[in-house]
Amino acid sequence: MALDQRTQLRADLTAQRERAVQRLAVSVAALENIRLDLLRLKAGVGTVDQLTADLDAARDLQAEIDLAIESRREVEAALRPATRKG
Repeated sequence: MALDQRTQLRADLTAQRERAVQRLAVSVAALENIRLDLLRLKAGVGTVDQLTADLDAARDLQAEIDLAIESRREVEAALRPATRKG
């Protein structure tokens, strides 16, 4: 593997890792919001509307993550060299 290819691969992997870290942080924040909403409800100071909004946001986030994962799989499949049968 040439030096340029390794450099590009390293850059790609670094970018993917950074995106994964960002998605993880957003996911953890969404879960924390839901946890806090549940605590507020239990204490009698929260509303069901707050919880519903945070649950909807978490569902939207999950859909975005699923779409990103599926998109990546499709791109990787399209970039794979075709294998010959025979």
